[in-house]
Amino acid sequence: MKAQKTQKKAPAKKVAKKAVKKQKPKQSEIKSFGYTDIYLLPLPKENLEKYRKTADHFGKLAKEYGAIEYREFMADDLFPKGTLSFSEATRPLEGELVIAAVVDFKTKAHRNEVMKKLFKDKRMASMMKAEPLADMRKMYYGGFVTIVKA
Repeated sequence: MKAQKTQKKAPAKKVAKKAVKKQKPKQSEIKSFGYTDIYLLPLPKENLEKYRKTADHFGKLAKEYGAIEYREFMADDLFPKGTLSFSEATRPLEGELVIAAVVDFKTKAHRNEVMKKLFKDKRMASMMKAEPLADMRKMYYGGFVTIVKA
């Protein structure tokens, strides 16, 4: 009986990243209705009011530089039967809420332009220097092409 050679497998993370890149179509190939940045993070309950003020300020600045819309949400129903929950992704600790934020733009290029201007603004710089209200290492982020708008 011949011994079979075992192939080295790439670590799961690298395989997953490669798979995502391979399936990623060009934005120009898809009928698009805009571009949206989505953020998800756990936030200590005691920081909710401070966070609201900071998020409101950020949203107003983003809109000043051209973002179409800015919204923030607090999780309410995280345990639907038969699905994965956002809490499984963010793993909130006891006393933490799950917050989601959505920022709408015309296109990805428009988003890049708005964010570049935004992060050059002195008001934004002062926000970035403030004590973080959440553990930003636990934040999830992604940019999405809007494919359906009903």
